Amino acid sequence: MILPGVHIGKGSVIRAGTVVSRDVGPGLLVGNAGVQTLAEVTVPLTPGHSYTEFVSGLRPVRNKGSYRENG
Repeated sequence: MILPGVHIGKGSVIRAGTVVSRDVGPGLLVGNAGVQTLAEVTVPLTPGHSYTEFVSGLRPVRNKGSYRENG
């Protein structure tokens, strides 16, 4: 669920079941309780790329915390 007024950056992916209450910066995978940045997206989740390519391109974030805001 994405709350009103929240912006999702280009190329970002929101994990199913996540309530997003703040802006999400570009190219991030966010989810879990507390909405944490899980990884940076390097291969877009689009028809031009397979799911396997998308998953292989994820770069885990060591210090999981609040997601970066757009900008």
